[in-house]
Amino acid sequence: MISSVQSYGDDPTRFHPHVHCLAADGLLGPDGSFFPIPQPDAVEIMLLFRHRLLKSLLAKEKITQRLVDILLSWKHPGFSVFQGDSVSCEDHGTRARLARYMVHPPLGLYRLRYDRQTRRVTYGPKSRDGSAGPDSPGAITCPALDFLAALCTHIPDAGQQLVRYYGEWWNVRRARARQAGSLPARPTPSPDSQDGCTRRTRRSWARLIKKVYEADLCPVPVAAAR
Repeated sequence: MISSVQSYGDDPTRFHPHVHCLAADGLLGPDGSFFPIPQPDAVEIMLLFRHRLLKSLLAKEKITQRLVDILLSWKHPGFSVFQGDSVSCEDHGTRARLARYMVHPPLGLYRLRYDRQTRRVTYGPKSRDGSAGPDSPGAITCPALDFLAALCTHIPDAGQQLVRYYGEWWNVRRARARQAGSLPARPTPSPDSQDGCTRRTRRSWARLIKKVYEADLCPVPVAAAR
């Protein structure tokens, strides 16, 4: 299983903690054989997650037993689980979209508009044509500084790991499997084999690091590198 901790939903100004999980619909045996399992019940997953989370918060003294009793007495459980359909291993397009959604950023730049005169930000709803305005249904308009302050709540703590790998995807297990020869060694791409998009991405990262940390990682001029 692969899990990704998210603190935002469709509205980046609201703190909405949840977890995206990508799990296999079966188990792998020691010899690599696959054993499919029935689809688990979403309600049972939700109840188990709630039990484990409240137990952990109680043990760390983040909440009290009285608060736990109040939460458990609610008619609505306070948690929810969405369980999507299975994705075939041969459906590469859906797999790629699912992987991107697992770690998507808190906002889409095509939905963002800034009014320099009023110094207000408008964040429009999802649309394929990129249109967003103050009159769009579901648009969010607020002062620019308030919008930035809301985005800062999604910055993780230093060293905080948001994406975790379990089971066969655990990095340590995969490294051990490569050492044992059961997995092929990870190829090291040469600079000549990298496509134009990869080179442009690396230059963009170098430019951002230089802008933030004042450390030049690309002493060769961009024109010469091209």
